[in-house]
Amino acid sequence: MYAAGSKGVYVVGYEHGGYAYHCHAIIFRTNGKQVVNMYNLVTPKHGVSELAHIIEYGEYRYQRYDDY
Repeated sequence: MYAAGSKGVYVVGYEHGGYAYHCHAIIFRTNGKQVVNMYNLVTPKHGVSELAHIIEYGEYRYQRYDDY
């Protein structure tokens, strides 16, 4: 699990075990006062240092609220 942030962007990452082991990276974009976008990425196992590579090369999928 990790949490990271910079001006206007915050990330929480965690592993999700069980039958279909995978990782999540939840990315929040803010305008300084409130969240304006949230992305729930399902990714291969990673740490915060690998996240930029995963995003740059599209090694993720979006998880929508209605995914099962």
